[in-house]
Amino acid sequence: AYAGIYNVAFEVSQFVRSSRRAVDPIFGPMIAEQYGAGDRTRLAGTYARGVQWLLTINLLSFGVLVLAGETVLRLYGAEYVPGYATLVILAAAQAMNGALGLSETVLLMAGRPGILFWNTVLLLAMVTGMVMVFINVWGIAGAATGLFLAILFIAICQVFQVLKVAHIHPFN
Repeated sequence: AYAGIYNVAFEVSQFVRSSRRAVDPIFGPMIAEQYGAGDRTRLAGTYARGVQWLLTINLLSFGVLVLAGETVLRLYGAEYVPGYATLVILAAAQAMNGALGLSETVLLMAGRPGILFWNTVLLLAMVTGMVMVFINVWGIAGAATGLFLAILFIAICQVFQVLKVAHIHPFN
């Protein structure tokens, strides 16, 4: 039963992430062109603007799920409403991943897919370890917390990796 509740909460939380799916095809080619041309000023502006847009959109989407999450879960059935806390934690993870995830695009367009590969390996190891620990303490909310912390850590690492590779950051 708990796995089903977690799965529904996870699927609903993907609503927050949809903005990133819309923005990546727009910003990817711009970032590639600016990085390839060595235009760090425009690249920094594009990166910062993209993160600001995504942060704004994701916070609004997150707010919608915080306010309407119980109602949305009730659409699946009353037995899913106890997954509300899990939904909020997962939506926060998706908001963070969506907002700072443009760093992945910068690393990819800068020709650094190897960094992304090792970030993914580390993310998988962190999620596995933290979920195994936290689920025993907090149940499915613990699993969501483990995912949130792992995503947050990798997202912050990627911001610093972009700073090292491209000498830009999204907070200017």
